[in-house]
Amino acid sequence: MEINQETFSNDLAMIADRLGASIKTATAKAYFEVVSEALTADQWERAAAKMFLEYDGFKLPTPKQFIEAAIGTPEQRSQAEWHVLVEYSRTQAPCTITATAHRALAHIGGMTAM
Repeated sequence: MEINQETFSNDLAMIADRLGASIKTATAKAYFEVVSEALTADQWERAAAKMFLEYDGFKLPTPKQFIEAAIGTPEQRSQAEWHVLVEYSRTQAPCTITATAHRALAHIGGMTAM
């Protein structure tokens, strides 16, 4: 499900307010464009709640920080996918991997290369 722009702006304003900052409409729109490309509505809600409750910085978190709060860093996501692939190579049980992992596997010759 896509992120609702009004909900996003309200969440972002609430986080900014908690930090004693204000956020301009253009900035909120730029944040929305970046974050909505990377996260679902549920992921955004998780990221916003986490940042509201746990973020201890002094300035508004970057879009990257919101994305990583919801889905992890690229390194964390890579490790998780690697574990799925290793488990698949051991058991041959069906697994779900991302399109990026599929492309990486195709590049090295598929599962037989592992």
